[in-house]
Amino acid sequence: SNPTDCEEGFACLGSQITTDTDKNSYSTECPEGFVCGPGTGSKYEVPCELGTYNNNQGVSDSCLPCTAGRVCDKFATVGDTNVTFVDCPAGYFCPEGACKIVPTADSTNINYPCENEIFECTKGYHCPTNSPEAVECPAGTYSDRRLLSECFDCEPGFYCPGSAFSPQFNSYEKCLNTTNCRLPCPPGSYCGTAGMSAPEPCEV
Repeated sequence: SNPTDCEEGFACLGSQITTDTDKNSYSTECPEGFVCGPGTGSKYEVPCELGTYNNNQGVSDSCLPCTAGRVCDKFATVGDTNVTFVDCPAGYFCPEGACKIVPTADSTNINYPCENEIFECTKGYHCPTNSPEAVECPAGTYSDRRLLSECFDCEPGFYCPGSAFSPQFNSYEKCLNTTNCRLPCPPGSYCGTAGMSAPEPCEV
């Protein structure tokens, strides 16, 4: 009979009798970190691209976008084992499909064509490790600089309504014109303790 294309999810080198094992009875199922479409000759022929991963065997179509909050900066990324995800570093956030660590000269893939970078946490926000997006500072705290993993507690003498409580500013520009939501206590008010989100009226 005529030879047929190797089945999806498997790889077939020469002289194979069946799809799922080679002539030495070794499995030819497509390994984690790779994809094997119909007619694949080597199970290591098509690795997952940067910014993608595959943690299942026998995959035939495509790899998955890198999980938000993680970075897939190597080819053939599997996930939490073997060729692993990289943690999104503190002070940055990593959307789905991120494929670059901090884009500097010591990045592992700085010379590779890879578009989905991670992003710096901006003023008014904080980004703990493995953040999928920037997090607004909660009431009683503020962020007056870039790359913070935690917001600062509001000091005595000030109040901090939090990034979400300044509707006059939009998106990542919130609070930039109000010292990033760290406001001086107004006359006739009391802000004597740390972490206050609103001033209290002075007792008469």
